[in-house]
Amino acid sequence: MFWDKDFSVWQNIVINFTLKRAIKEVLEGKIKSWEQVMRELEKK
Repeated sequence: MFWDKDFSVWQNIVINFTLKRAIKEVLEGKIKSWEQVMRELEKK
């Protein structure tokens, strides 16, 4: 039970970090489309 909760917290941190990085890359023009962002998230 505790492990599940702990894991989901960790997962949220990773997802938030990945999203922030992806948004930054979109703004800098490194990623051309949100499809690429979604593909990156699915890899994790």
